[in-house]
Amino acid sequence: MGDVYSAEQTQFAVREIALLLLRILERLEEIADDLPQPPDPEMDAMLEGSIPMSLAVDLRGSLEVAADDCLRPAIKTLEEAAKVTPDDLRREFEQRTGKGVQRPEKR
Repeated sequence: MGDVYSAEQTQFAVREIALLLLRILERLEEIADDLPQPPDPEMDAMLEGSIPMSLAVDLRGSLEVAADDCLRPAIKTLEEAAKVTPDDLRREFEQRTGKGVQRPEKR
């Protein structure tokens, strides 16, 4: 079993991971933007299925899907997890349930 992290240490690590994923996302976007784009009539024919996709168009599509469907949501989720505080969680609970937070009685 690995090291045991406190919640604060975990948030710091998660923030770092989100930044790494953001760098990866930016690099994938650079790569996608640098791929050659076919002329409009050829691209239209590819998208209509009249001719096969070129490797560049297929790669661009895959990179865009990875960025938009996977990386952006993951980065957003990690950034939110890295910022949340106990007060945020308490307020969310109270708004959701309409109840104040009850502290357990000490024995």
